[in-house]
Amino acid sequence: MRLTPAPPSPAAPPASSPSTTRTLVAAGDIACIPGDPETASACRHARTAQRVAALSPDVVAALGDAQYQRGELANYLAAYNPTWGAFKAITRPATGNHEYLDDPGRLTAAGHFGYFGAAAGEPDEGYYDYELGAWHVFVLNSGALEWTRAGGGGAALEDDCFPVSCAAGSDQETWLRDRLETLPDDACVMAYWHHPRYSSGWGGVARPHPELSAIWQTLQEHGAELALTAHAHNYERFAPMDAAGNLDPTGLRQFVVGTGGRSLFTDPGPQQPGSERLDTSSFGVLELQLEPSGYGFRFVDENGAVLDQGSGACHDRAS
Repeated sequence: MRLTPAPPSPAAPPASSPSTTRTLVAAGDIACIPGDPETASACRHARTAQRVAALSPDVVAALGDAQYQRGELANYLAAYNPTWGAFKAITRPATGNHEYLDDPGRLTAAGHFGYFGAAAGEPDEGYYDYELGAWHVFVLNSGALEWTRAGGGGAALEDDCFPVSCAAGSDQETWLRDRLETLPDDACVMAYWHHPRYSSGWGGVARPHPELSAIWQTLQEHGAELALTAHAHNYERFAPMDAAGNLDPTGLRQFVVGTGGRSLFTDPGPQQPGSERLDTSSFGVLELQLEPSGYGFRFVDENGAVLDQGSGACHDRAS
């Protein structure tokens, strides 16, 4: 187990009326292979679904790898749908590598897009955006990113998100930049996708993903506040950082929430620079209370215990 103390919370955002607050609940790495039994350390997706229901969110953000082992439609219907499927009407999903395991070439994620339909974006893109109260939310596609790495099977390919590029100048990064430039100066901005830019936890080996640097840089240049990710099966909160891994108050605060139920990585590598909180022992979800000028956050375990919490203010995009 790894559990680090939380530092003092950032300054609370200005108060707002309850009518302007929106609640988003997020996690990734959720449903087990159909038929796999629930144990103390795996297949807890029914229990995390109960926690989501208790939090009554406006939106559920599925942060990729919603269905194991392959994201086939039959698997979604057998395991994800009876649990987290209760929130399908309010779910805005991101794709992960297991969504693309349904295709030997990692080119399509037919089961994922077949299950979620239009809510998941265009099947050949997997990225889209939406508004939630005063916040603008971008859902990005890191897909089968590690397929392009040595040992991934597509190692002859250039390191990049795959099959939808996230490199500088790609269709996805250009779309993101163009959409960000249309936002008003007072917009608060969040983005989420599957693979973390920074992480302390992956079976004893830290796994940063520099392929996401261009996306991160574009978001920071336009004043984005938050990045939500998963893939590492633990909870981790980072201080605001830039695309190169430096602490930066103008950077994005990243949460890693790979605790949706599948399993936990209980033996991560050394806690990485910028990591403020690392919990490898708990399934649970991240709750965000989004207000016009800031946010509150809580990591709530499957039993309702609050294991991390704090708040932050939105950046001044006009400065």
